[in-house]
Amino acid sequence: MKQLLPPGICLTCTDPCCHFNKGEDEHAPFFTEEQYREIMKRGFSREMMHYLPKRKVYQSKLRQNKGDDYVCAFFIDNKCMVYDIRPLECKLWPFFITKNQEKDKVMLAVDLDTFCPGVKKNLLETESGQSYVKYLIEFLSSEEIVSMFAKNPGLLHEFDPEFIYVGELKHITSAVFNKS
Repeated sequence: MKQLLPPGICLTCTDPCCHFNKGEDEHAPFFTEEQYREIMKRGFSREMMHYLPKRKVYQSKLRQNKGDDYVCAFFIDNKCMVYDIRPLECKLWPFFITKNQEKDKVMLAVDLDTFCPGVKKNLLETESGQSYVKYLIEFLSSEEIVSMFAKNPGLLHEFDPEFIYVGELKHITSAVFNKS
């Protein structure tokens, strides 16, 4: 998958995307059953995640870093310990795959209110930002991605009024909500 930012920017960042404010547990990454099993095979503690029975997915727990700063349980010593099998949402960040407000469509959304130094507030106004959104919508229409969401609809985030919604992911909408 093509990344929004060059890897060098992310790898040298001192305030990475794996940070959360106190009370933002709902934004912690979701994992499929397969990812969970792979993480357990690697010897990580079950205590680093919890199962969400209504969603039928696993979610990383957050741990306090400093003050009101919390980090993903797998973010240790300023490094993601499951980087090679990290969830799609971590690869997409600051973009999210969410339900719309009416909960009948799957949308691509972006959080431009992020602390990421590589993401500017005018991202969607730039040619490169618009091009990346088009790329993501096409990428997220692949059979592999659509199938993953069809099997794991709990990976979808709920509507967040603070996000900017940039387009419907029609193939995922059809797969998740059984629309033609």
